[in-house]
Amino acid sequence: MLDSGASSHMVGDANLVNNHQKISPIAIGLPNGDCIVACYVGSVTLGDGIKLDNVLYVPNLNCNLVSVLKLCKQLNCDVTYFDNFCVLQDRTLRTLIRAGEQREGIYYYKQASSNQANAVNAKCLWHRIKKRLVKFVLLYLPPSLRINCELNKEEACQICFPARQTRNKFPISEHDAKDVFDCDIWGPYRYPSLCGAHYFLSLVDDASRATWVYLIKDRREANKLVKGFNNMVKNQFHKGIKVVR
Repeated sequence: MLDSGASSHMVGDANLVNNHQKISPIAIGLPNGDCIVACYVGSVTLGDGIKLDNVLYVPNLNCNLVSVLKLCKQLNCDVTYFDNFCVLQDRTLRTLIRAGEQREGIYYYKQASSNQANAVNAKCLWHRIKKRLVKFVLLYLPPSLRINCELNKEEACQICFPARQTRNKFPISEHDAKDVFDCDIWGPYRYPSLCGAHYFLSLVDDASRATWVYLIKDRREANKLVKGFNNMVKNQFHKGIKVVR
């Protein structure tokens, strides 16, 4: 069980503890007011490969407790609770590490399946990320992602080819800035955004190529947004839009 109130990991089954060592007795208070004593500490390996250190063996404890505090420090992650589940996310990349499910008001740790998405082995994907990261930043990637950061230099990267290509500059516009805008609506997309939008509206200044993007749930919102955008241009730039294409 994932316990946000537990100060340490605890198990009641001695067979789960590896490399156990005898320690000075530690008194543990239970929710019902009783007090029990732990005399052994060791490590426990979860079914998906995560190793928990300094786990207290508590005889007669009828459940296994995973301390959220200890887990967040070890995995460098944050825990977010929802009504039916909770998620553990890496603090840097915000990637999913593990999840928990709620049953009868208690959140239980859920082991990862073999096809979990966070076990990334696609070298090309991480090559695209690493090209923009300095070496010391890679050290903050959580070990639980099991990412192989070594890339074969002879392996062709389909992303590097178009990334190194150049293009001609935009032609000089015949219009003044904020006079002519190119408007386009993209969508609908299969999966909505976090705000529930299936479309986005883009407005591009023909002269400066400055771009504004608005997320919208329905195409009918575009008319109202363009009118509001025109008012924003008048207030901030003291110019009116002459043409919307």
